[in-house]
Amino acid sequence: MTEQQLPMTAEQIRRRFDFDTGLGESILTAYTRHWIVFARRTWWVIVALGGLMVGGWVWLTHFQGSGKMSLEVLLAALFLLLLVTLSYVYIDWRNDALIMTDQRLIRIEKVVLLFQSQQEVELAKVQNVRASVRGFFATLLGYGEIHIETAARGSDISFGPIRRPRIVQEEITGRVRAIRAETSAQLMRQTLLHRLDPDHHPPPELPQTEVPPKKGPATTRRWLLFLPPNPRVDGNIVTWHKHGYLLFLRLFWPFLAFVGLLVVAFRLMVGRHLPSVLWLAWALGLLAIVGILVWRYQVWLGDIYVVTEDSIIDVYRTPFGIFGESRRSADLGRIQNITFEQTGFLPTVLHYGNMRIQTAGAEDFTFNRIPNPADVQREIYRHQGLYRQREEQRRRDEWADWLAMYRRLEGESREE
Repeated sequence: MTEQQLPMTAEQIRRRFDFDTGLGESILTAYTRHWIVFARRTWWVIVALGGLMVGGWVWLTHFQGSGKMSLEVLLAALFLLLLVTLSYVYIDWRNDALIMTDQRLIRIEKVVLLFQSQQEVELAKVQNVRASVRGFFATLLGYGEIHIETAARGSDISFGPIRRPRIVQEEITGRVRAIRAETSAQLMRQTLLHRLDPDHHPPPELPQTEVPPKKGPATTRRWLLFLPPNPRVDGNIVTWHKHGYLLFLRLFWPFLAFVGLLVVAFRLMVGRHLPSVLWLAWALGLLAIVGILVWRYQVWLGDIYVVTEDSIIDVYRTPFGIFGESRRSADLGRIQNITFEQTGFLPTVLHYGNMRIQTAGAEDFTFNRIPNPADVQREIYRHQGLYRQREEQRRRDEWADWLAMYRRLEGESREE
């Protein structure tokens, strides 16, 4: 039985990880790293010390003579070093944990004598919990990674490898749902009290998700003056274009041809007395290239992705709207999962990638070559959280209206 199979009490978790709870907070459980982490580190330690032992033996026997005492001292020293190193690796492996209380998740990372960090997120702000199991050995031994996503920038938590990541995912998700249900019940009570006695009970205040900075999500650097802000934030509406690198690829060769024609014109002016036909051909060529540049810029400008208060929209508008536009949309409430990938050197360096948005009962949405996909994912989750809060409050108001109507009809019935 591995260590993670043994349940730890709240007191054991406090002592082992030097963790203190807040006022009125209780520890539920702690998830530690899988034993494969200790095995991997131990393997490399044994290999390194084995190499040192072989090298030391060769050095003693070939350069220092056959001194038996020297060889014994070497083996004893290496064995002692092995014990110390394995003890350090074991302690370092035991120091890391993902602790779940009834209010928050806390990831604790410690490197003995060198490093210590603690990252936490409130369970009420968790937007999505993902579990990933990759590779043959991970599937065989039942370990993987757990990823907790929130709407707040820089607050996502990843931890692993841990045992049974799917079960851990269900446990965390279950606790998040319980907190949301408890919050909903409290808001329902406040709504009813406000309807019954508005003078003494204020209307309920919805718990807000994290709000981004005033200047909006992280923007792509406007390295060309004619590029619009990416993203563009208009109140609660956020609009993204494809990454500026895609526009650069489309404009590079036409722009190079444009510069080439200007160079040719300069040389023709030096030569003088050239037929007007050549000047006419040059002007037509220059006009055609300018038309290509403007057209391609308009194609890039018309391909946008939008998130509003209640929906996501994928829009493709033809240049200047000559041939109309196509538009796909889906309610934020139908979004089930959002994933993105950045594959390759350029996407990683330039911070762009492809995003896939899975919805219920409809074709998936794909946002391709979008800048800062992690920020886009977080912004959509934020809008989705606000959308759900509004929908839940609307349903609470409907229930309050029904109950108010019931009380009124009950009173009228008694009077009759």
